Order: sequence, then structure tokens, then C-alpha cells
Amino acid sequence: MYLRVSNMPVVSCARPPLRILPMTVIASVSASILPDHTGLASAVRHDADTTLPASIQPSVVVNLSAASTSASAQTYSAQGTLAGGGQLVWRNNVQDPISVMMAHQFRANTLSERFSGLGAALLDNFNKGSSNYSQSVQVQGASGPSTAPANMHGDVSLRIKTRSGALVTLSITSLANGMDIKVQSDSTLTDEERGAIANLADGFQSALDGLTQVPPKLNLTGLAGFDTRQLSSVDLQSSLNNGAVVPSSADVHLDKQNSAVKVSLPEGKMQLSVSTGNPAIQGSAGQRAAAVANLIEQLDNAARRGHGNPTLVSMFKDAFTTFNGKAGTLDSAVMNLPLNDREHAMLTGLADYSGSITDTPTHPNPLRPGEVDKFEWTASQSTTFKGSTADDHTITQTQKMHLTAAYHRPLKPGQPLQLSTDPDSQNYYYDVVNDDAQSRADVAMQNGLLTNATLTQSADQNLHEIKVVKNKITDDHTVPGHQARTLDLLNLLNQVPLDGTPDQSRNLGDTDPNLIKVHNLVLLTSVLSSNDAS
Repeated sequence: MYLRVSNMPVVSCARPPLRILPMTVIASVSASILPDHTGLASAVRHDADTTLPASIQPSVVVNLSAASTSASAQTYSAQGTLAGGGQLVWRNNVQDPISVMMAHQFRANTLSERFSGLGAALLDNFNKGSSNYSQSVQVQGASGPSTAPANMHGDVSLRIKTRSGALVTLSITSLANGMDIKVQSDSTLTDEERGAIANLADGFQSALDGLTQVPPKLNLTGLAGFDTRQLSSVDLQSSLNNGAVVPSSADVHLDKQNSAVKVSLPEGKMQLSVSTGNPAIQGSAGQRAAAVANLIEQLDNAARRGHGNPTLVSMFKDAFTTFNGKAGTLDSAVMNLPLNDREHAMLTGLADYSGSITDTPTHPNPLRPGEVDKFEWTASQSTTFKGSTADDHTITQTQKMHLTAAYHRPLKPGQPLQLSTDPDSQNYYYDVVNDDAQSRADVAMQNGLLTNATLTQSADQNLHEIKVVKNKITDDHTVPGHQARTLDLLNLLNQVPLDGTPDQSRNLGDTDPNLIKVHNLVLLTSVLSSNDAS
């Protein structure tokens, strides 16, 4: 006779009278399922040693579960072993909610279910004065089949540095047969530091939930909004495998002046680095929002033109939006020249950045393996200052964007490609894309007056297309495209009045039509519009 325990934890309660039918045996749940001294263990320890006569053969299985889930539908014998013969082994005999969560979730069939709520629960402990925590559970001696993929595993670590120099390290490791959790602080934390760390609970859990879902997402808003008064940096690393051949990984670094993320998936890689070391170049909220929307639009256009992987594109857009969500604060300790409204209109309003998306190349045509399907997109912005005063200085801001892509497509839209070594299957277009766009803004202040506001831009789009019909090239042509312009925007900007305050700024960038026009011209595009400054 076996009890099937299908939902953890089990709450001890009074047992109602049972009607014993012939050949029906009720066997107890072993205390070894959870660590000693947990609520479940104490509830069942009183009859854990009950021995059934050998002559009695169980003929009824009693299910005491609530609503079953994939995480909890495990069968345990009267001796506390899994149905396959495994025994649960715990590192520490403690009674706490995290151990109960582990017992409930560590045998789940997806990493999303295994990590659900664990990250938030671990950081919530800091509000309770607990800095260190350690627990593990492992199945030993299992011989039966597991419903989880054998190569499903996950490693996640979170490193938090406080302004006082303390380092808090958190790690969660999930393997096919167990789970391990550790939290450690190398120094004593203040109450304020504990509170700041605990406030990351929801953000950390949101990041975990995003990374472990299929397809994965980047949800870093909560972590990126960490309390810079108490914490100096936050680092998140993950290596996750939901049963795929190639695991995915993510590496996130956040501090007051830098935000960076690198993601590697079987489909490809993406990376983004944003530097807020000079907050003076960041414009108004409206200017920043317009610049973010423009970059996202350019990426969407590139993804359509080059057939970029939608998961990587989505992750890049999420990270770019998050990292540019708020402006930095001017710091008198570094060179942060206050800029006026006219100068801000000549800049994007964003912090400098560098990012890329690279899809994993494929070779879908066995008869022509040299035809590679690929997608590589890069974008960047860099800003340089010369001069040390608000009245006398020059600024140069350069934006760049590049797309290289190649892909096969059917001769008729919607028709499936069935490329094989059979020449009759060779019916397709093979497109190769090579695009470039650049924009350079030059600004000069002399004796408190704007003396130069020049914008130089270029955009190149090239498409090389081959048409193949029954393994014969019937068309091979290239469609080039080139645009360039240089705009002198000084007269237009000088029409905008300044109020004479030290920073000569009234935040007119979102309301003045001339400043809005200039700012729209500054934003980098893969195709230059016909608008000019006349």
C-alpha cells in the first residue's frame, strides 16, 4: 500500500475516522520526504516506523493531494522514497518556507516552475535580519524513469555590492536530481542596506521568470532601479537549459554609470552596453523617449529586411528601453558641462551605447552549402567633449548602424522551401543585404554663444538578389542605394530664445517647434527623409 503525495507542503490536521474495507491498508508518509523538524516531518513522525505484516498486500492507493501539478505529482512509498526508489537527502534540518518551496518544486518539469518564487523568497529574508542561508535537496539511489529531461539544469547567481563595500552573493542551482541554494554576506549589513537588498526581491524574481520562460525575455526593470544610495552594483549571471542541445546564458551588470547585458541563446547572441558617465548629454524626457522609439523602429526595420530572430530582437528592445529609462544626475566631481536647450536639440538625448544582435548562421541548402543564412546588426553612439567650461567647448556626437544579412525565400510568398540535393527542389531567391547609416553632429560654444551646429548624415542600402529555378540561376542583380546630406542648423537654433540662467536651459526641447524639428533630424535612420532645415 502506498500513499501518493501530490502537493507539498502537507499540513498536519486531525485524521477523520476511516472506514476500513477488506484488503485496504493505509500506510503513513515517511518523515524523510522533507527535512527533519519541518511541519510535514513532525506530522508524520509518530507512525513512521509502522510495519505491515508480510501477508497483507495493499490493494488500494489513497490520494491525499490537492490540485495536482507537474511539480508535485510524485509518488512516495511508506518508507519516504520516490517511486523510482530514490531517497531525498537534505543538507540542513530546518523548518522554513524556502525548504518547503524546494520540496514542492525541485522535481518540476520546467525551470520556470522550479525557480518560481525562489528568488523573491531569498531576498525577502533580508528584511528579517537574515544574511546567510544554505539548503540543498537531492535524490539518491533513484532507479525509475524521471519525467524531467536529463539535461535540464539551471545555474543563477546574483552579486550585490553595497556602498559600504559589503558583498552579498546568492546562488540557485537546479539539476535533474536536486537543487542547491546559498546566500552569503561577507560583512555586517546595516538596516538600510538590508532594506535596499530586500527591495530587489520582485525585480530579481521578474528577471528569473523572464529568463526561464520559453522563449526567454529580458525583464530587468526592477533590478536596474536599485537604490544607488545604499548599493553600488548588481550583477546577475545565469546558465539555463530546459532540455535543449545548447544552453542559454545571460550576464547582466548594473551600476551608477554603466548598464550592460550579454545574452547567448541557441538562436544567436545579443549584447548592449549603456554608459551614463556624462549625464549632461542626456536630454529631456521627451527627447529620450523619441530617441528610444526611433532606435526601436530602426531595429524593427532591419529585422524585417534581414529576417532577424524575433526573440533576440525583442530582448534587445527590452534592454534598450530599460537602460534608457531615466536620466543620470549631474555630478560636480566629474566634467559634466551644463548644456543649453539648443545644444541638447543637436544631440539624441541618450547616453552613449553600443549594441549588437548576431543570429546563429545556418546552411539550409545542402546542394549549395556556401549560401549561408545570417543576420548581424550593430548600433552605437559615442560623444566627445573638448573644453572645460560651459561658455567655451565643442561637442561631437556620432551614431552608427550596420546590417549584414542573407536568407533564402520561396519564389512565391507563403510557399514552403523544401531544399534538398534534388535539383528539382532548387527553386528560391537568395538575398544578401548590406546596409550602413551614420550621423555626426558638431556643436561649438564660444564666449557663451553657439557658433557651430552642423549635421552630416549618410545612408547606404544594398541588396544582392539571386533567383534560382530548378538549380539554374535565372537572375542575378544588385540594387544599390546611397543618400547623404550636410545641414547647417545654426540659424534655425538661434531663433530659439534663451533665458540667461547659468545652464541657459528652460527645457524647451519638448515644446519649441524649431528644437523639435532639429532633434528629429538628428536621430539616425537607415533611410534619410526628404525633410531639410529650410
